[in-house]
Amino acid sequence: MRRGLTVVISVAAVVVSTISFVAPAQAVGNNRTVSRGCGKNYVSSSRYSEGGGWAQTQKQSGDCKGRLSAALQLSSGYRTPRVYGSNLSAFDSTDLGVVVNGLHWGCDNCDLTTS
Repeated sequence: MRRGLTVVISVAAVVVSTISFVAPAQAVGNNRTVSRGCGKNYVSSSRYSEGGGWAQTQKQSGDCKGRLSAALQLSSGYRTPRVYGSNLSAFDSTDLGVVVNGLHWGCDNCDLTTS
């Protein structure tokens, strides 16, 4: 019985340690291509080593003529104002605090995507 319990605990420890290394689905640095109704955009974000960070939305394909936009979510809950770019790219950066998410819109009326 004791040996069985040891095996179960060991397996559980491996599973928990593996889970801790998997990046969250929506977290700063979860850079990826997202499909939207009017095309595809590449969303990316990162933190600066000294604090703050950046977010960028880039058009990859599609027929959306509207502006792309980006913003940042900080650990304090503050969201930077949405920065509107061109129909090809939008970029935002801040040094106001710890960045937890990049915020991305494909066009003025597209849904929000986080990275």
